[in-house]
Amino acid sequence: MLCYIALGIGLAIIGVSGIVQKQGRLVTNIVDLVIGIVLILLAFGVQGAWSVANVFFYIVGALMIVDGIMVLFNL
Repeated sequence: MLCYIALGIGLAIIGVSGIVQKQGRLVTNIVDLVIGIVLILLAFGVQGAWSVANVFFYIVGALMIVDGIMVLFNL
């Protein structure tokens, strides 16, 4: 549980700092932020967090594919 919290807080901080400082790709920073929040929710045993996580990871997969295509074509 402690590792979920630490990893979640770390990813959330990376996501927020990337968005604020406009570093890297916006999609990647948003994904980091949301994964961090989901990990924290999972660590505290929030009801329905696993169903939210499952849907979120499908969305993340699609966003990562789009992000990869954008990097490939330098968009």
